[in-house]
Amino acid sequence: MNFLIADKSELFVDGLQHHLPKKTTITKIFDESDFDKVNPENFDLIVIDFDFSKLKGEFIRSIKDKNPEIPLMITTSFIDKMDTTFAIDLGADGIVPKNVPAQNFMNALQLVLMGGIYLPKELYPVQSKEKITTENPLTPKQSEVLKRICLGQSNKEIANQLNLTEGTVKLHVNAILKALNVQNRTQAVVYAKQTGFLE
Repeated sequence: MNFLIADKSELFVDGLQHHLPKKTTITKIFDESDFDKVNPENFDLIVIDFDFSKLKGEFIRSIKDKNPEIPLMITTSFIDKMDTTFAIDLGADGIVPKNVPAQNFMNALQLVLMGGIYLPKELYPVQSKEKITTENPLTPKQSEVLKRICLGQSNKEIANQLNLTEGTVKLHVNAILKALNVQNRTQAVVYAKQTGFLE
């Protein structure tokens, strides 16, 4: 597999490389000027430090606009909900703190490679602010999001209808998957229809 890893810390990149499979081909970027020298289509996974994502927001957006199937993961030294929402809005498939144990980092990487979305628990919407019924494990807002997922609406469409940012919708979607103990949107729709708790 071919990975692109962009980070200002050579120590972090070398440490990450140590945990990757030996057959992985890695292209390293340590300076933002080097982004123009790579073709995103050549990679199976792109990992970018958040400092780069702020400098190269358009680079990230262009990757996901042209090649949405390419997994893109953001690493960060500090979890900030506003910054993370910004990264998600750019199209990031995962946000991973650099201080997590190596195995946790690799699990997150594997999830993103498989088409999932990884977010640390600090970023899930706080459920205690809204009442949760015993029949429905979701908050009212999450239920509204799930209803629209069942209608086949995209995150952008849901965001427009509920007056939310697309990043916030992604946070709700991931909280829904976690609450329902399912792996993806399709499984969430099947669960909702089988249980009938949205009716």
